[in-house]
Amino acid sequence: MNSNVHTAARGGSSWWEEARATFALGAPLAIVQLTQFLVSTTEVILVGHLGPQSLAAVALGHSVHFTVWMFCLGITVTVAPLVARALGGGDVTVMRPILHQGLIVATLLGIPATFVVWHGGNILSALGQRPETVALSTQYLHPLAFSMVPSLWTGALRAFISAHSRPRAVLGVAVIGLGFNGVFSYGLIFGQLGLPQLGITGAGIGVTATNVVMFVAMTTYLVAMPAFRSYRLLAGFRFDRTWFVEILRVGIPVGATMVLEVAYFNACLQLMGLLGTDQLAAHQVALQFAALSFMLPLGLGQAATVRVGYNAGAGDLRAAFRAGWVALGLGLACVSIAGLLFWLVPRSLVGLFVDVGEPGNFAMIGYAVSFLAVVAAFQLVDATQAIVVGALRGLKDTRVPLAIAAFGYWVVGLGISVALGFYTSLAGVGIWIGSAAGLATAALLLTWRFYRASRAHAQG
Repeated sequence: MNSNVHTAARGGSSWWEEARATFALGAPLAIVQLTQFLVSTTEVILVGHLGPQSLAAVALGHSVHFTVWMFCLGITVTVAPLVARALGGGDVTVMRPILHQGLIVATLLGIPATFVVWHGGNILSALGQRPETVALSTQYLHPLAFSMVPSLWTGALRAFISAHSRPRAVLGVAVIGLGFNGVFSYGLIFGQLGLPQLGITGAGIGVTATNVVMFVAMTTYLVAMPAFRSYRLLAGFRFDRTWFVEILRVGIPVGATMVLEVAYFNACLQLMGLLGTDQLAAHQVALQFAALSFMLPLGLGQAATVRVGYNAGAGDLRAAFRAGWVALGLGLACVSIAGLLFWLVPRSLVGLFVDVGEPGNFAMIGYAVSFLAVVAAFQLVDATQAIVVGALRGLKDTRVPLAIAAFGYWVVGLGISVALGFYTSLAGVGIWIGSAAGLATAALLLTWRFYRASRAHAQG
């Protein structure tokens, strides 16, 4: 079974056909990422009405949960390149065992992850957070911990469906999750819609319930769609050592890479906090815009994984490398538009978050405007590393990219951020310049690796 997007740009297709196929897959996946981003944003907005202490507690709790979840998810979504390569090679007999091992891995990772998140308050205490804030975070983390397993199951199913180039189904489920989360969390937090008023605990329950709903919706789609019936996905569920080991072999470096990036930006957040409240607040505003703009290249990076993996599985490495370069070109074109906005109208953008006419906000606004000037260039290198690393995953090349990410983020990026942020007058701007330099280093090295692989194939 081949999906429409795959058959629209099979091996030997033109650059234009590959661009159409990649964008047709990547754009909906980008909207899925944006939808997931909005789920967490919705929680922040709702909890914000409970007061700054509750908001701080959720932010701290989320940092623990998100770090653990990203590592587990990075391993689980390895289902996507494995399925895409199998589809490219025409081997549909492995669809069921790959998905089954993905779900087994998700379960085996999710159970200890649930335990870690449940005890996230102890982690926050060890990091020196205030006892009253930790107590509130624990109220949020306890119900949130039970979201780990269903969210990872959903991640495995989403990767499987995306590998078949059916992003609209994934998008539909994401939209359902966003709507459910907004309504259900609102009801539980504030005691509306006939639900009990649970405050910050209701926020954690809302996220967990949303992940259960999304898992049920995706499972229903897989069972109901005629295109997947021939796989008999719910039959003969058993352990397959070969595919289980392959998911871990390819996926563990992916999960580690994701954690390195999350931890790096958390470290930058801590550094910015040392410079003062105004710069920290400005950093959060700039980071929101950077994250929002990043959703499209993130989706295109996932599309690159699928398209490169599919063509590589079909034995057409020329088409596989072409898919990677096309995704990169599309991503850079899109973030360039966002970069221009950050450069040309930063004050107007900052005004979406704070009152630019309030004298008390002037210092923070000035910092945010200067940060966005750096973010305009930052977008280009961030998009490059995200898309190229996605293309390399399609080739099952994950170990060297992990080393590159570690060097780029933690040696170059953090080193320059500390040097410029604390030993020059650049302060917060210096931290952002360091982040851009670290991502630029990773982007250049990853691109060079993909280029060398493509040249080696061309010469071979």
